[in-house]
Formats: sequence, structure tokens, C-alpha cells
Amino acid sequence: MDALLARGSEVGVPSGSGFYVGSTYKIKETGASMTHSSAPNTQVWTTVTTSAFAVTAAGTYTLQITNAKQPGGGSVTAEKTFTVN
Repeated sequence: MDALLARGSEVGVPSGSGFYVGSTYKIKETGASMTHSSAPNTQVWTTVTTSAFAVTAAGTYTLQITNAKQPGGGSVTAEKTFTVN
């Protein structure tokens, strides 16, 4: 994951490569799951807009994106930390 857009207490636009319809999105510290609300009409996405989440306190949070069904089995997870002021 290359970049992540966070505004105020919301996060939502991860960009990078390898996102797809089966990717899952979660905030590590709170366990909040997010869904993709928009993405390109292609097999593999480079940018995806997720649902927003709210936090009750300023701090550092981590977005985890997991892609299951990797070649040879298993899954892979990427993380990106961001700060909410």
C-alpha cells in the first residue's frame, strides 16, 4: 500500500496495487471492519475507496488490508499507519 487518505476522524482512500473484490479492510487497533464502497471496474485495482470509520480519540491507527487466495495458498496482509489529530 503506497498511500492512505485520512481526513479528521475518517479514513478512506488506500492506493497501491493488488486490491481486488476479495480484499478485506480492518483497523487494527479497534477491530473495525470497512467495506469497499467504490473501485475501478477491473480485475485488480490500484485505488479503492472504503467506507469511513470514526475514532473516539486522537492517535495513531493502522489500516490492514488482507488479500486471501494467494498463489500457492495462504493470504498476505499489508499495513499502513496514519495519525488522527
